[in-house]
Amino acid sequence: MAYFTALSIPPEITALLKTIRPALTDATWMHPDDYHLTLAYLGEPSSDICNLFWQNISKRIHPSQTIQLKQLHVFRNVTGCVLVLLADVMVELEALHVDHVQTARLAGIDVHTFPAFMPHVTLASFPVQVLNMEDLALQSLPAWTAGEVTLYKSNKPHGTGVGRYEALESYLLKTT
Repeated sequence: MAYFTALSIPPEITALLKTIRPALTDATWMHPDDYHLTLAYLGEPSSDICNLFWQNISKRIHPSQTIQLKQLHVFRNVTGCVLVLLADVMVELEALHVDHVQTARLAGIDVHTFPAFMPHVTLASFPVQVLNMEDLALQSLPAWTAGEVTLYKSNKPHGTGVGRYEALESYLLKTT
């Protein structure tokens, strides 16, 4: 299955995110245990290539990251929609993302990136439908400091419940 690097969501933020359940028809909600903020999606590299990437990236020094989740957003494509909660793009967070992407490419991983880094937490997926974003109530969420990066493996297809992602390795970010 696929691998990715991400920042974990702390329990107090996860508890608040559990309350975001707008009226979406046929939505498949992410289990709160699987909430994360992706830095780099690595796809399905061989275990040797993934290990090489991890050996290199886990030696890097980056500061701990202040994360502020601010705005609900919907990504749309031909098969459906994904409801996400966007985070502020801070210079340090973008630098961490770029380092993960570049290090993965140097290890031989063909990393797919979008034109712009849009850090977010995925909340739900649902069929294409008319959705008025103003109907989605979002309380103010506190900022938090992310102090480690985790390498995850996706074990189950989307929508199959808890335990979809397995944390394999982590490394600490530098505290400031």
